[in-house]
Amino acid sequence: MSESTKRIIIGEAVAGAAWLIVMLVSESIFTNVAVFGISIMFGVLACVASVLSMLFNDRELRSAGVLTEVRSLPVVVSVGYFAAALIANTIFCFANWSVGGVRTPIIVNVILLAIMVVVRMGTDSYQKTAEENVAKVSANVADTTAIKSELSRLLALADDPSVKAELHQLKEDVDFSPSLAGPNAKAVERNFLGALDAIGASLAHHEALESTIGLVKKAESIWKARNASMSD
Repeated sequence: MSESTKRIIIGEAVAGAAWLIVMLVSESIFTNVAVFGISIMFGVLACVASVLSMLFNDRELRSAGVLTEVRSLPVVVSVGYFAAALIANTIFCFANWSVGGVRTPIIVNVILLAIMVVVRMGTDSYQKTAEENVAKVSANVADTTAIKSELSRLLALADDPSVKAELHQLKEDVDFSPSLAGPNAKAVERNFLGALDAIGASLAHHEALESTIGLVKKAESIWKARNASMSD
């Protein structure tokens, strides 16, 4: 159980216990014993239902990464239901409810519980949809850390100004390229890393300048193909 969920549950337990004590101490001023008993029962039920709702939500969160905004929705719904139920049942007790007899508090509490369940189901559905959308976007976000690191290494390794200029231009192309990429783009990125390895081998073996620049040009064409593949 997360620390935030634990704190909220403890807070609800304390609030529920305090409410129950106040109601029991004030029992002598209530004239409708049946309404009092039903209100107490539904007040305790609201606390239990709210806690179970948050525990279920906490279990779901531990099994998947969820956005903070989405994570808070089920908690707000659970706590809101708990607060509404306590307020409603307090009114029923102190008002010595007579309109509709015991049916009124029963109907109101059942409606509150039904609303909480329906809204919670809606938040669960929204939460799953948000997770799927985040997963789709994450799958298409390119991790160019290794590519940028390799380009920086090649720039440090190059001695000739013309090779440095070509590599610097290539690095700028990588730095200012969009981060979103599809499956085809990721395959091209693997080829691009292979092209960078070839440039590194050429620099390490002090090959002819034209040969090294030719490899850089080849890497540039591969990267352009990578950017073009994002529209596929």
